Amino acid sequence: MNSLVIEHLKADELPRQWAEQLKATPDATFTVRIEAEEAPTTTHGAFGLWQDREDMNDIEAYLRDLRQPRR
Repeated sequence: MNSLVIEHLKADELPRQWAEQLKATPDATFTVRIEAEEAPTTTHGAFGLWQDREDMNDIEAYLRDLRQPRR
């Protein structure tokens, strides 16, 4: 994982919104860590209650069957 760490950063060098949110005094120093996020491991948007449903392993086929007209 790629990351960037900036130590001993003075409050007046922070973006204004960050300093305001932190209620930083001018003499305060901070450590900022920026990390790249990993991509989600799921291939489909199904999650939560339905993630373990074996009848939905092939989501496209499951939806196709749902959309078939009933006879």
